[in-house]
Amino acid sequence: LSSSSPRQNGGTCMDAEGSAAFSSCLCPPGFSGDFCEIGIDSCQPNPCLNGGNCTNHGLTFTCVCPHGFTGFTCNDTTSLSPCAGRPCANEGTCVGQPDGTFRCICQKWFTGPTCSLLHRPRNRSKPVAAK
Repeated sequence: LSSSSPRQNGGTCMDAEGSAAFSSCLCPPGFSGDFCEIGIDSCQPNPCLNGGNCTNHGLTFTCVCPHGFTGFTCNDTTSLSPCAGRPCANEGTCVGQPDGTFRCICQKWFTGPTCSLLHRPRNRSKPVAAK
């Protein structure tokens, strides 16, 4: 191992036996080249499909998919969100479900599958005796 090695990016380079030349370098993950001088770009060529934008993270990457696409490489199409048409009335909150349906979380005075029914709490006062 030589201390005057031209290694870069944390690579470990070994001297050739009895020679001033370096025979090989062991590069850390994310780097390559004779002296570990080349950063690996996982976005070249672009692995993201359908116009997705790739962000390089050395040995890994992430894709930011355009509208209508999803998946690790933007290879799947998205279905319309079940909440897209705002199905919950009276300021109810729509929550999409994994099976493609929706559930409404209703405000205090509303109930029903789409919060369209007025909720009338039961009268809890004591009944008035008939005279």
